[in-house]
Amino acid sequence: SRLIKEKVEELFKNYYDYLTLKTDGSRIKTVLRKKDTFSIIAASIFIICKNESIPRSFREISDLTRVKKKDIGQRVRVMEKALEGINISKKRESDDYISRYCNKLGLSNTSSKIAEQIANFIKDKEGIYGRNYISVAAASIYVVCQIPNLSNNCSIKKIIEITGVSEMTLRAAYKAMYPYRKEIVLKIKNQENFICNNIFSNLMITNS
Repeated sequence: SRLIKEKVEELFKNYYDYLTLKTDGSRIKTVLRKKDTFSIIAASIFIICKNESIPRSFREISDLTRVKKKDIGQRVRVMEKALEGINISKKRESDDYISRYCNKLGLSNTSSKIAEQIANFIKDKEGIYGRNYISVAAASIYVVCQIPNLSNNCSIKKIIEITGVSEMTLRAAYKAMYPYRKEIVLKIKNQENFICNNIFSNLMITNS
């Protein structure tokens, strides 16, 4: 949108000023390399989308800008340290992405809501804390897709395709959730009484 574009341009300018302005107001005579310019633009898009509550993953920004995910991540961290008021890395959460991923997967609003509750419940647990937030989102969606009564005909291959995580990463996050399977079932059952008669009693979380 026009608003996003304007805010990305403003953030880019602020960071460029940080890099080139001297304390006396004069500007250092320097030319940004093409690679640096593109990475700043990509990082600015990532930051603004997050701050405007329309978060996009590094993969999505990379697909859009053709800047490597690694370069975007590095630039975001540098910009966070350089500019006051845009430190967003600690605010990123799995549930920021779940609704959009579930929509792309054709899952119901109920499925999306349950996946968000699972991610919020599990994110600070031992074995999960510190994991990539998108891998936790993908694993939470994978758990929801195993609830028979929701009729979510969604394969792990499709989840991987939409979220951009590898199968190994998804399964690792999923396996880390396994010790908390009973707590997950009880947590969601207590909050979703209208669909709980048999669904969660039949929920099977396997190691495969």
